[in-house]
Amino acid sequence: MGVSVLLLALLLALPFAVALAVVIAYFLIAISSTLKLVSPEHRQLPPSFVWLCLIPGIGSFMAVWMVYEVASSLRKQFESLGDHQPGNSYGLACGRVWAFGLAMMTFLPLIAFIPEFAPMINWALKAYVLSLQIFGVLGLALWIAYWAQIIEYKGRLENHTVSGRLNSLSQEELDFGDDIGERKHTNNSGTGNDN
Repeated sequence: MGVSVLLLALLLALPFAVALAVVIAYFLIAISSTLKLVSPEHRQLPPSFVWLCLIPGIGSFMAVWMVYEVASSLRKQFESLGDHQPGNSYGLACGRVWAFGLAMMTFLPLIAFIPEFAPMINWALKAYVLSLQIFGVLGLALWIAYWAQIIEYKGRLENHTVSGRLNSLSQEELDFGDDIGERKHTNNSGTGNDN
C-alpha cells in the first residue's frame, strides 16, 4: 500500500516538476540572451554562467551572485550608452530578495544536521516552514518581477543594437569572424557584387 501511494505521488509530481524545469529554463535563457547583448567590456558575468544556477546546492549561491553581476553589467552598459536612469537598480532590488530567499530556503534545513544545533531542530523546522510561506509567496512574486525587468532591459538593449549604438561582439569575436553571417547578409543586400 505504501509503495503504491509513493508511486502515485511521484506520478502526480512529475508534470509539475517538468513544467517547473521548463519555466526555469526560459528564465535562464532570458538572462543569458540579455547578457549576450551587453558589450563584452561591460559584462561582469559570461552569459553561459547563468546555467550554473541549476547545480543543486550551490545554485542558490550562484543565483545571488548572478543577480548582482547582471545588475552591474546592465548599469555599466546603459551608462556607456548614455541611457542610464538614476535610481534604477537594474533588477537588483527585487532580484536580491528572491535570490536570498532561495538560498535561505535551501540551506536552513541543513541546521538540523549540525550537532551543536540539535536542541534547536524544532525551532529550525518552524523557521523553515515560516520561511517557505513568506519567501515562497514573496519570492515568487519578486522572481516574476525580476524576470519582467530583465525582459524590459533586453528590449532596450535590442533597440540600441538595431540603431547601431551597440555592438555586442568583442574585437576578438570580430577578428575571428563571429559576425560573418551578418557581413554576408549586409553584402548581399547592399552591393550586388557576387564575385
